[in-house]
Amino acid sequence: MYPAKMILPVLLAAAALLGHASEKNGSAVCGFDEKPSGDFSRNWVPTGSGNHSGLEFDSREKELTVTGFGKMRHDGKKAFSVVLERTVEPLPGNFTAVMDIKWSLPAAVFMGEVLLQVVSTGGKLIAEAGFIDNWISGSPRSAAWVGSPRKGGMFWLPDQADGPFIITRSGKICTIHLGHWKLAEDPAIGEPVGKIRLVISHKTVYDRGNTLLSRFGRITFRRLCLRNEVLPPPPPRYAPVERKPKFEIGTPIVSYWAGPPMSEKFAKELAVGGWNLAWGLTYHDLDIMHRHNLRGLMWMTLSMSANPRRVRWYLDSIRRHPAFYGIHCGDEPGGAKMLGCQKGVQFIENYDPGILHFNNMFPINASNKQLGHTGTAVEAYGKHIAEYFERLKPQILCYDKYNLWKNGDEGSYFINQAIIRKAGLKYGVKTMNIVQGCSYSPVLRAPNGNEYRYLAYTSLAYGSQGLVNYVYGHKGHWGSVHDPETGKTTALYDACKSINREFVAIAKELQPLTSLAVWHAGEIPFGTDPWPENSAFALLPQPENISQGLTDAKVHYAQERNFFNVRPPVKGFLTGVFGPRDKASHLLLVNLDYRKNAGITLKSPLPLERFDQFTGNWSDAGGCSVRLDIPPGSGILMRLKNHQVCGLYASGGNLPIVKVKPRTVRESQSGSDEFVDTFRNLAAWSQDYRRNCAGIDYRSVPGTGLLINGLKSADGPQASAYLDRGIPVLLEGDFQCSIEMGIPHRAKSGSSEVCLTLQVPNGEPLVNLHIGNGRIFSGSPGFRGRIMSSSPLKMLNDIQARGEIKIIRRGDVFTLLMNDVPFYQGTGDTSPVGNIRIALTGKDSRLELRSIVIRKIKPDSRKT
Repeated sequence: MYPAKMILPVLLAAAALLGHASEKNGSAVCGFDEKPSGDFSRNWVPTGSGNHSGLEFDSREKELTVTGFGKMRHDGKKAFSVVLERTVEPLPGNFTAVMDIKWSLPAAVFMGEVLLQVVSTGGKLIAEAGFIDNWISGSPRSAAWVGSPRKGGMFWLPDQADGPFIITRSGKICTIHLGHWKLAEDPAIGEPVGKIRLVISHKTVYDRGNTLLSRFGRITFRRLCLRNEVLPPPPPRYAPVERKPKFEIGTPIVSYWAGPPMSEKFAKELAVGGWNLAWGLTYHDLDIMHRHNLRGLMWMTLSMSANPRRVRWYLDSIRRHPAFYGIHCGDEPGGAKMLGCQKGVQFIENYDPGILHFNNMFPINASNKQLGHTGTAVEAYGKHIAEYFERLKPQILCYDKYNLWKNGDEGSYFINQAIIRKAGLKYGVKTMNIVQGCSYSPVLRAPNGNEYRYLAYTSLAYGSQGLVNYVYGHKGHWGSVHDPETGKTTALYDACKSINREFVAIAKELQPLTSLAVWHAGEIPFGTDPWPENSAFALLPQPENISQGLTDAKVHYAQERNFFNVRPPVKGFLTGVFGPRDKASHLLLVNLDYRKNAGITLKSPLPLERFDQFTGNWSDAGGCSVRLDIPPGSGILMRLKNHQVCGLYASGGNLPIVKVKPRTVRESQSGSDEFVDTFRNLAAWSQDYRRNCAGIDYRSVPGTGLLINGLKSADGPQASAYLDRGIPVLLEGDFQCSIEMGIPHRAKSGSSEVCLTLQVPNGEPLVNLHIGNGRIFSGSPGFRGRIMSSSPLKMLNDIQARGEIKIIRRGDVFTLLMNDVPFYQGTGDTSPVGNIRIALTGKDSRLELRSIVIRKIKPDSRKT
């Protein structure tokens, strides 16, 4: 619902557009204008398919609300549709036709269309407008076409919104609007209008059990009219604002990735939690955001190069909205994908250089193939960043990095921070971090509040002006701030209420300053700077600087002692030094221990003040030497009193003097040629994901191994769940995976699928083994794979569906065999095996696993 202060202007605008009969240029206005109620008047004659009894209405409402179709017959699995026609006196020349509706569609399962069509006296389609959805998943799309056939793609729309669809013909040009948003403008036929049509349909998708999966929703028709005059579209609901000619970051960003669709409920949840930048599709979403003091980063759901006119009209409708912040132009561009993103960036720059064209870049652990460059991990990443700035000209340098693993912390977190900071300083742009806010793989752990605060404060110390959590709430991810299964917030959300506001408070203080230095004191991660011995500031007692012992990476995954290895958490303190130009004024000291408090004394050449991030106030710290007690993973911002500044180094020095003690580290991710699991202890397996069920019914049975007996409380054929485990030691190179398995006799044909996947350490698939209906075995490549040959293997009985499956990788070629009968071969990734996933779909999914053994294949071995 809209606030009371907005209702009157909207009603006045609607009245101006849809007013009753009036006089124009001395002639009577012809056509009709009605506010439907109950059901459609006798003037609307229904036609349509005969596999239903007609439209159903909500009789409880005074307005006309369609809720679907009655007595639907599913024979032939045809779509259900009704076409309502209204014949009018021939209306030549200019006209305006309006269908003012509001809609509420079931998310992801609506299929159908609601269209207003204007037809000539000769039976030709002049134009049509409304919305349409042809997929069982995804969002409805705006529909606006002049003439026939339909040409050009359409933008996504929210599942819940409202507004008048308006078709006007002025001279030879027909224009279509949704509210003030222009959707189409093209030459139209000049024949008189003879009919108005309403098309309402429910398209169908069925599962194997003939259950209808698609749903319809609620469509309320608020006004229908036709006039022989050109009426202007209604103005925006909120007064437009002028944009600055150059993008400015404004309030430091707190955003998210992968959350629920925008709604009043979700917007309120974001605002209460301290997020200030949300994701949206159209001005409908921006309206909601504005009511909750949120800014909007908008998805571009059409190709800018293929649909330039529609994209311009879309931008025209949102560019001056008070909540509009920027346009998303692509995620993790590299190689050929970067060229595609470059076109989007160039389009936005040509349209309006003041608009943020947002791209999120790869982390350092992306492969050279993904980055499109050669060299070690550091070398290839540096080349990638240079190309990134050359082609995409980012106004915010943003990347994502997920470092919290179940067995420790991945070692490239801080070097990634250091490289991004230096790039931001070099090119003069602010930086933003997308940090880990969940787990989506058995090797990752979901962060608790202290760990998430650690991610926020370390980002601040490295100069970040934006904090983004991945994910907010998305199926297949667990431990996030919003549980997608229950729709409720979690303990991490409660922690973020404070953390998000702490981040913004400190980032505001640092925004006008320059990041002068970032120093580690204690354990020194690879690629970072240690606290200098000649620093103007000192920690007492000064921690001894000891190398973490990691090296540069020749490949993009953990190998030997490179920085992609998982290590114990980094110990010590992290300090970001900031100030105007080249003089220090502010210092953010972070406790890297996210488990317990840390006490330290900070000594400064000048008296200090301390910032309270909870109240936003500064206070006298009591002199040049201050004892600090820093909570787990948190930090304290200090500044020199009376706005004074000083040099970074004592005695006027210009260069740091550093001393780091070397450390010898045992290789933690190599040295093993075999992994064996006989399921005697199931503690290594985790059941972290489920959909439409209560989880997996599984147990360890002596003499059998792992017995999976289906899904608990499965609700429908789409019920699914995962069983995951990580492999303690990554297995690199060529390997053979042997799986002793069987399909229990009770497995029912046509109601189940089991997918067993070998994954790389970050959870992406290497190769998938599919077992359908308890009988059919097939394979598919993992990410970046290419099928060479695949012929499903069908077992005739339970006896045949038992035995040994082999998955063999040589180079990048995967071969799958069942009892030595090959049924799949294809290329895939060459990364190490890090995880195993068993995914079940359907209530009758059952499986027996006696053992899983993965062994490296020796370079000189030829046997499979």
